[in-house]
Amino acid sequence: MTYLLFEKQKAEKSFWWPYITLLPKSFDWLIDWSKEEYLELQDATLIQDLKDEIKELFFISNILHECLVKYEEHFKEEGVSVEEIRWAYGVVYSRAFCKGVSKCGSW
Repeated sequence: MTYLLFEKQKAEKSFWWPYITLLPKSFDWLIDWSKEEYLELQDATLIQDLKDEIKELFFISNILHECLVKYEEHFKEEGVSVEEIRWAYGVVYSRAFCKGVSKCGSW
């Protein structure tokens, strides 16, 4: 995620810019649903997974933001916003696959 954020900030100067421009600008995730909406799922396991995913995303966003703002020579403040980190998280997690649950580890 860090490398993706770094390259995105470079914009047209990045070798990866043509690819980055093809990536989705946003994601339609369950974590964007209101509490009322996800309670309609009526699946306690899915709801708990969703709550865990939200906690993980906020944890990752906060830690990554704290780290990256220390390197202002490489990362502009606006490039490490929670929204940008969330975008990078969406890109990585929507394109990361593994074979077999045991090889994925726990997220």
